[in-house]
Amino acid sequence: MKNVLFAVLVLACSCGVSLKDKGTTQVELASQQSVVDYSLIPAKGPADAPVTVLEFTHFLSSSCAKVRETINQIEHYYGDCVRIEIHHFPLHRSDTMMAAEATMAAHAQGKFWEMVDKIFDNASTLEFSSYYAQEYLTRFAGEIGLNMDRYRDDVSSHRFLSLIEADIARGEELGVTGVPVFFINGEELVGVRPFKKFKEVINRHLADPSVPLRCRFIFD
Repeated sequence: MKNVLFAVLVLACSCGVSLKDKGTTQVELASQQSVVDYSLIPAKGPADAPVTVLEFTHFLSSSCAKVRETINQIEHYYGDCVRIEIHHFPLHRSDTMMAAEATMAAHAQGKFWEMVDKIFDNASTLEFSSYYAQEYLTRFAGEIGLNMDRYRDDVSSHRFLSLIEADIARGEELGVTGVPVFFINGEELVGVRPFKKFKEVINRHLADPSVPLRCRFIFD
């Protein structure tokens, strides 16, 4: 667990995060003080997994789309020994910001991954029709079965904007300038990489003596 604690402390220090309150976290942005509920971060895998993979992404990136299958491989191969967290880095573009807010509105209804798949599968349409992006995103929300009144309210009120802005601030503090970028227990991995490369880094962290035996040295 040393590596997990170290990664959490690094991220906390880099973003001005207070660890006093487990439910909400104070994140100091350049222009304001925001209260962010980090329990809302989209993730797969338990919070106490010995390895945590942070992915900084946006959903109109063809490069991010290319690593989707690799992320799925990590999830299926390592099970509950690895936690994968998604952090938004929409590059301050209106269409990518709208997509980020749409995925979080879907996340509030338990359908984050379904919305992500929809957006990735239609990214070229959204990118080249950015004026109509919100209309497309609303259509996708209906197609995956969201409560549309709740979805529209969450999007129009920018309910999750503070969380997205906190992700951006966190990424910038860590030196992220483009996507995708990954931090595996704090170790940076940039760009589209094959599963083999992720496996090499993850296995190195799983070999730590503090890792539970069920996760240690069992992956070749």
